[in-house]
Amino acid sequence: MNSHRKFSYVFWGALLLLFLVGVANHFGWLKRNPLNRIAIIKVNDHVLYAQEFSEKLAWGLKQYDVILAKDPKILEFEKDKILDEFINRSIVADWTKKHNIDIADKELDEALFEIRKNYPDDISFKQALSDSNQTLDNYKERLRYTLLQRKVFAYLSQKIGSPPDSELKDYYEKNKAAFVQKALVRLRQIVFEKEDAAQQLYHSLSSASSFADLAKKFSIAPEARNGGDTGWIERGTLEIFDRAFNMRVGQRTGVLKSPYGFHIFEVTEKKPESYLKFEQARDNILRTVRASKEQALYTEWLEDQIRLAQVFKNPEALKAIQVKALGE
Repeated sequence: MNSHRKFSYVFWGALLLLFLVGVANHFGWLKRNPLNRIAIIKVNDHVLYAQEFSEKLAWGLKQYDVILAKDPKILEFEKDKILDEFINRSIVADWTKKHNIDIADKELDEALFEIRKNYPDDISFKQALSDSNQTLDNYKERLRYTLLQRKVFAYLSQKIGSPPDSELKDYYEKNKAAFVQKALVRLRQIVFEKEDAAQQLYHSLSSASSFADLAKKFSIAPEARNGGDTGWIERGTLEIFDRAFNMRVGQRTGVLKSPYGFHIFEVTEKKPESYLKFEQARDNILRTVRASKEQALYTEWLEDQIRLAQVFKNPEALKAIQVKALGE
């Protein structure tokens, strides 16, 4: 193992970040105060102390290897990210409190339940939390903030009316390339595990043979129950299917090999590349334009709230927080 791979952080996992002794000597007051009493940033009445800041920074740095974790630019980037997130959280917390907007425990539990449904069981969910160095309480706190943020977003979005069709059509014309409908083919296939069986069936085929019946009887592919119908396929889905774009409707292939077995297929339908008409794309355009307006409004709102807030940063303490290997 390379020497830098032996690098370990003090308090790795729960608390990894430390005051580098050589730097801290320039700030004697740091040595006389515990981490949980040194304020890194204050936003109105919200304070982030050095201990919690260090824990957050530790989690952020875990995604990097040892050398990158000590890179000054990476370290500065991760510090700034924590500061920005704390400012945003504080702003949202104060604004929602002022406007009597809150997240009820039942609402939080329901949101957590929906997230847990994405995991096979409770053990898997807890393991995912553990892998990301989060406790359930930490996760619920972050989820509560996300739900509050959504409520702010929804509150602000009420100011946005429905954009007129002229604006939607203008978006359509300027972004026409985004509304290309790719060429599609539809196939009916029979898939065999062994080539000999595929070749035997292929040589016994006639123009009157029913692919659907044969697929139901012989194919090992999941769509066999549907008579081998693959549904619509885009170019690049599977290499052997790409040749179907150069075939005629009704034309059949010989035996073709893929990682899934040995295929014989016929082309049942084709759709050339085309543009979605405005009427077909209108609903998607409306959602896109509204989302863009909502995001711009939220960003503007957040910037205004930050200007109105009392924000204090402790540059000396921020500079003093560094990462070092044991023994350095």
